[in-house]
Amino acid sequence: MAMKYASIFLVNVLLPCICLCQGSSCAAPINLTLDGVERTYATSSNTAGNVICNNNGNTPVTWFSFTTDATAQCPLFSIQAPGACEVALYTSCANNANQSASGMCFYDGEGLWAPAESFVLTANTTYYLRVKTANSGSIAMAGQFFSPDNNNCLGAHSIGSSPRTENNACNRPTTDVLHDQLCALTLENVAFYRYYVASTGVSLIDINSVTCDNVANNNSNGFQVGFFAGECGSLEFLNCAEVFGTANQVTTRSLPAGTKVTVAIDGIGGSNCQYTVTAFNAYGVLAEGFKNFSVWKKSSSNVIRWMVEANDALYYEVERSENGKDFRALSRLYKSQTSQYTFEDLSPSVENFYRIRQMKTNGQIQFSEIIQSRRENLTQLQIRLLTISNQNLDLKIESMTSKVFDYTISDFSGRVLIKGKWNCTQGTNKISKNISSLPMGKYFIGLYDGKSQFSRQFIKMN
Repeated sequence: MAMKYASIFLVNVLLPCICLCQGSSCAAPINLTLDGVERTYATSSNTAGNVICNNNGNTPVTWFSFTTDATAQCPLFSIQAPGACEVALYTSCANNANQSASGMCFYDGEGLWAPAESFVLTANTTYYLRVKTANSGSIAMAGQFFSPDNNNCLGAHSIGSSPRTENNACNRPTTDVLHDQLCALTLENVAFYRYYVASTGVSLIDINSVTCDNVANNNSNGFQVGFFAGECGSLEFLNCAEVFGTANQVTTRSLPAGTKVTVAIDGIGGSNCQYTVTAFNAYGVLAEGFKNFSVWKKSSSNVIRWMVEANDALYYEVERSENGKDFRALSRLYKSQTSQYTFEDLSPSVENFYRIRQMKTNGQIQFSEIIQSRRENLTQLQIRLLTISNQNLDLKIESMTSKVFDYTISDFSGRVLIKGKWNCTQGTNKISKNISSLPMGKYFIGLYDGKSQFSRQFIKMN
């Protein structure tokens, strides 16, 4: 029995030592789990000086380790420390293993850490972080493997009127744009964004809540911004700016409505920046997962089709415009179990612009790209019913040529009740026909241009 209590006493003595020693040196680091969960760690009782930053004096130094995954993804850490903080990366516990280019100076005690853009990670390899804090206390850390999908033009994130929280910590240089097109000397960590110009004129982006951290003696370094038009692979440079501070606004030159604008943001000197980005006089493209948006032309209608992957949409609205600027809703389709959606526009104009408006469950609105569809190669005539009353039937007729058309109004049995001729000019014609002699019921209005027959159904209510 005495031996039993002696063993318990020995364990109780050793446990505090084990807890105190953990993180006190590179040989006994705190192992970090990169699962995105924030955890709190006590600073070590060991002290030492800075190896990267300018905060002098011996203050707590705590060691951590992490292991890369099988694909060597970028490890991204969010760190909050008691007072100013220095984070240094080591490839081993050897004295010369410090990777100074990846060191970060968090003078406000918090920020994002990721390896420098020039540092090449090795898969399934353990690395070490030396965290020196100005004060003793607790270090809160959350780590995750992160591969930013907006590191190139094709992966650009959609932005619009709702602020989007972003960072460029794990982004890398790109070949999609040139450094001088971002008002930069070099490119280190470029993030891409995209929007469409809503109305002809200038558009702008707000970049707010900005915090940037780097290896500099101060963290006033900001970022460079470049604007581009056109498609990925053939981007047209518009303008660029260099910005600093916590709140910034950058404006494009005047652009036509519907212009696709790509925005590239790069941290000065490789700065890891967190920020919110909002676009004005703009609308975004649909979120990732929306694909295969197309318009198919039939003899007298347009069929709009799109496909989605799993997302958090509440409903979709098909919108149409005749000038690419002023859109109106044609139909609303609520989210269903299917991944494919179809809507048939039964009264298209000669020139049509379509887009899909997505309402998400969180209230956020996003738009698809705009697709233009012209019908002059299919038909020479389009009919649209404007108003129907007990006295008149008002029509809007769009004709590609000036000619005289035969018209008929018939009942459902095919019996012609009213007929005549209309002289239509090229373009838009508004015509009113008195139908007071017709009883209440369903009818067809038909036009014949010598080659094809066009008809629309209407109902006279009284």
